[in-house]
Amino acid sequence: MASRYDDRAVVTNRLDSYKNIFEKRGVKQVVHYTTPVLSFPKSEQLSNVNVIDHVWTRGDHYYKLADFYYGDSTYWWVIAYFNKKPTEDLLAFGDIVMVPTPLESILAMYDDQ
Repeated sequence: MASRYDDRAVVTNRLDSYKNIFEKRGVKQVVHYTTPVLSFPKSEQLSNVNVIDHVWTRGDHYYKLADFYYGDSTYWWVIAYFNKKPTEDLLAFGDIVMVPTPLESILAMYDDQ
């Protein structure tokens, strides 16, 4: 299955504006992946997708939902992206979190972009 890091460029950050952080951590640079550019699936693409409504409760995390619904916690980003809420702090208890299934259909949509 696809990884969220597939087809992402790796860049080296040596910017002077991070000099203090680098010194604190004892490094001269940080290597990281670039931010992906994804489009939300179009309505015709969503015709092959089922959505499970999950009520956000105490102790919930995207990675836990991904593990429960997909059997793999590394796909937390699919749920976050599908809900247009990239971080959990944007959710409140009682919010409905949409979990798109099957996972393969959602990943195929992102692969086509």
